Amino acid sequence: MIKKISVITLAVSSAILLSTSVFAATIKPSGVYLEGNVGYAKVNEKVENADSDKNTGFGWNINGGYKINPNFAVEAGYTSFPDETVKLVFPEGFTGKIKGTNYAIDIAVKGIVPFSSDFSFFGKLGVAQVHQNFKGTISNGAITRSLPSVDGEGTAAYLGLGVGYAITQNVEVLAQASATSKVKDKVPAMYLGSVGVAYTF
Repeated sequence: MIKKISVITLAVSSAILLSTSVFAATIKPSGVYLEGNVGYAKVNEKVENADSDKNTGFGWNINGGYKINPNFAVEAGYTSFPDETVKLVFPEGFTGKIKGTNYAIDIAVKGIVPFSSDFSFFGKLGVAQVHQNFKGTISNGAITRSLPSVDGEGTAAYLGLGVGYAITQNVEVLAQASATSKVKDKVPAMYLGSVGVAYTF
């Protein structure tokens, strides 16, 4: 799945790189910025003995930061990963349905390497507080009961790689892949491949 997300991100990056240079510009060397990204994400978790288990889908992310100079920035962000849906089948006709929500809040440093006046490569490294919440029901067709809510959280490593293309001094188009690491048995690794736009004030 990491390979699939990377391929998607690479394809979008290539499309950006092949775009016409008519709109090329040099992004501001410093300043406060905001960015928003949408894409395909995965929660790297499988439930044993599940009749069905969905853990991929739409993900999104927002970041705010300060670009100190053309090569260095600091930022904080929020990432929403796809909901997990699990169906379990028990003896005597009982079935269970569980839904999990997942998100992460991160703080990271961002290294930027411009390789032309309008294109740049960047990497992010930081930490993320990752949260999960599971709610569910169990039913035999006639009676349905709610299951206790279960929460999980942990502090994970946060990594990101991407490319940017400056349309104007303030606006930059982005394609990137990011990940939070697994935290023992608390939370699984999570991945997001996305495209987005950043605005530097």
